[in-house]
Amino acid sequence: MAPSGPPLLSICIPTFNRQAMLEVCLDSIIREMALVPPGRVEVVLSDNASPDGTEAYCRSMVERHGFLRYVRNAWNLGTGNFIAVADLGLGTYGWLLGDDDALLPGTLPRVLEALSSGHDLYLGPRMACDKDLVPVGLQEWHSGAPEVDWDLATARERVRYFKRCTTMGGLFAFMSSQVFRLESWRAVPLPNGPLTGGLYPHVYRLLAFAGSGLRLRLLDFPLVLGRIPDLDDPVPDFTRTTRDIDSMLEVAEALGYDRDEEQWEAFFGVVRRNHAGDHYPRMIRLQAPDEAAWETCLPRLIRIGYAPAYLEALDRAFHALPSGTRPLPALPPGTDLGVTWAMEHMAFLLHGVRALALVSLGQESQARGAAGLVAVLKRELPALRILLVSSSGQGAECLGEEDRFLEVDPMTLEGSPAQQQSLTRACRHMEVGLVVNCGCPRTRPSDLACAVMPVFARMALPGSDPRVDPLYTAVLPGELVGAAGGDGCEVLRRALGL
Repeated sequence: MAPSGPPLLSICIPTFNRQAMLEVCLDSIIREMALVPPGRVEVVLSDNASPDGTEAYCRSMVERHGFLRYVRNAWNLGTGNFIAVADLGLGTYGWLLGDDDALLPGTLPRVLEALSSGHDLYLGPRMACDKDLVPVGLQEWHSGAPEVDWDLATARERVRYFKRCTTMGGLFAFMSSQVFRLESWRAVPLPNGPLTGGLYPHVYRLLAFAGSGLRLRLLDFPLVLGRIPDLDDPVPDFTRTTRDIDSMLEVAEALGYDRDEEQWEAFFGVVRRNHAGDHYPRMIRLQAPDEAAWETCLPRLIRIGYAPAYLEALDRAFHALPSGTRPLPALPPGTDLGVTWAMEHMAFLLHGVRALALVSLGQESQARGAAGLVAVLKRELPALRILLVSSSGQGAECLGEEDRFLEVDPMTLEGSPAQQQSLTRACRHMEVGLVVNCGCPRTRPSDLACAVMPVFARMALPGSDPRVDPLYTAVLPGELVGAAGGDGCEVLRRALGL
């Protein structure tokens, strides 16, 4: 006998003009409903006035399944439908589910069991899939050792939580991965203004009720099969990229993070990590329809944490790059995603400079790696002038007449204005545009050597710390120099198409 009270869980699906995908989504739910007690779960469909066959299909499904409810909006609410459909739920908890996603087999009973702990919000990973819902791998949202329970009531804890997030899924941007208490959700009104038309009104709602207490539990099992559009369309258009930035800015401002520098930086640190550090500005620079559009985007990019020097480097490289090679070709299949982004960035900047400085003030293995890098660059990019700053001189034998080797003692550099001035003069004389620090881990002497060089871009190559600190415009993966075998530069050689 079905319970007479309200359901425990409302699965809330906003939909628009994707009948075929919605059918797959509902089929997965119907299979799961057979595994849970009747009356414990309802499914609510909110249709954004779809012009295809969505309405007829949904109404036929409602007639066949008593747990289904269907509402058709008089007009397209955009992402406001995320809010509208959740507000229709009658359950204690709501689960926003994209109409292009599907439940994994056995997920629904596990979710209901998890809800017995009484937390306000539950967040799980997703099984990333291609456009045909074929799984390609588990997508998780956090780094470090698992910490299951969080209380996000204080700014300090939110900052700590944000720093653990590796992607925007940790900010609740991927709506299908979380289940939340509907009473708390409804207690937060949406502010007036552009937020209601942005991409992430649900992120605002979930983080806004954190201030009054939000007990979050991280689940250790994926909730859905989720299509990853980047697998099939890796380069989003200019409008989508800029709207993504604007939407997150609107959320952060509405939450008041602009009045708290630490929360602001921690929040947008997640956004930058989500896009492999340089995705946003690189895509915007490549896709901006004109210079005015690029200039308009610069203040927003700086506001979310990109260094002005880094943006200038991208702009200079862009103008030096022949138009026939924009955008840059993709790397070979199977290349690690983080390395792909980093190497495209490296190639992008190398096209924009005529002279490169390599700083090698570390251990013997790093000196060998830097020497290998010099050899590859001189062989494959002979027009590129190189300033080698080293304590060992390894690689100097590969330099040409227009290159220069500058010997520096790392033990005395910090207290030697003369050595620092010689670095500055050499850099200016050769018109060095890009400095690459080959030390791993980075040291005070190598950081100082990079800092005194008047250049428009600095990179740490490699870096054990994935963060981009204020000195560097980018930190690249550690696999590139000093790798076992050969000269340690195979990834770089592939990345540059050499």
